[in-house]
Amino acid sequence: MEAIEIVKNLLETEDLDMLSKIISDVSSEEILYLFVCNFNYDSNIDKLYYIINHSLCSRNIALKIFYLLDGYSFLLGDLDNFSDQSVPLLLDRIYTGLVSNDFSKGNIEIQSEFTKVQIYKLKKLDFNIPTDILFGIEGNFIDSTL
Repeated sequence: MEAIEIVKNLLETEDLDMLSKIISDVSSEEILYLFVCNFNYDSNIDKLYYIINHSLCSRNIALKIFYLLDGYSFLLGDLDNFSDQSVPLLLDRIYTGLVSNDFSKGNIEIQSEFTKVQIYKLKKLDFNIPTDILFGIEGNFIDSTL
């Protein structure tokens, strides 16, 4: 099955047991990345736990999820910005993993989603945010369009 077909199948799967089985069979960082980039973040984010717990979930993919879930508000402690209170829990899991290097280094480029002003504000808070969270990760560009 072609990568795009696998990703579309993952995105359309509502049954979490079936999703778990399909994701466990994924053998490529790129497929996980495409799923993350095309995932509907207004839907059940429990699906993202299958991604971050996958052996191929790299630091790059975890960081992309962090950005897309509004990691900036999380870092500022603005937890009221999240209508779904499971989002800060997932962000905490990802942030902890990023800080403690639980995720392996991947090959995919992740550009920072933070503006220069946001980076300045985060640096002024004076806590040690890893550089790649602020500035992204260099790597190979992957077109995330399906």
